[in-house]
Amino acid sequence: MLLRLFFACLVFTSSCVSPARYGTYLAEYEAEGTAPVAAASSIVLRYADDNRTGPEVQRIKNSFIPAILYWSWNNTLECSLDPEKQLAYVREGVIQAADSLGLERKLGGEKLSITLSQAPGQFYYVNRMYVVFAIVAYSTMGEESITPVPTDLVASYAVTDGNDRRSAWGSATVFSQEEPMRNMWKGTRGFTRKFLDAQRAELQRMGRELIIDIDQELYPVSRK
Repeated sequence: MLLRLFFACLVFTSSCVSPARYGTYLAEYEAEGTAPVAAASSIVLRYADDNRTGPEVQRIKNSFIPAILYWSWNNTLECSLDPEKQLAYVREGVIQAADSLGLERKLGGEKLSITLSQAPGQFYYVNRMYVVFAIVAYSTMGEESITPVPTDLVASYAVTDGNDRRSAWGSATVFSQEEPMRNMWKGTRGFTRKFLDAQRAELQRMGRELIIDIDQELYPVSRK
């Protein structure tokens, strides 16, 4: 039995996802059932000072402990989303809210430029397993999880005319509502897709809230 367990554990540890393979899971992700959102011509959204060109994954912990009474291993990856996808998801929420608020009409030919200084997109992928030996048997415990690094959406904005003269400017912050996720149902690739779906929805929500806040700053409702 122990020999079979030994080989099973070797197979399992060798199958732990590598940074390169996990990076392909992030790079290949495309949300299903969505159509491109037409950009508003008077609203420009960009990311400040980010030189990344794709997702980044690095292993920060990789341990295997073959003790007498138990074995354990821990594979932890530090991950960052593709900044272009981060920006695209925020933009989807921005355009949705701008359309519903009639923001282009309110701008009256002026341009709203929004610069993001930070946005959610960093997280830790963790795969842990424990095997505890008894005299005639053994038990296993495992956990595969993704934990976001709580990050608020922070932006600055400016409204300019055709000569790039500013008529209004300011800043806005949308607080994060990200939640950790445990894998209870899927393989690693499917589990990662489920998390990325949730991440996209959160960035869209933040984009909508951002535009609502900016709209209220620029065009406050008059009170009697």
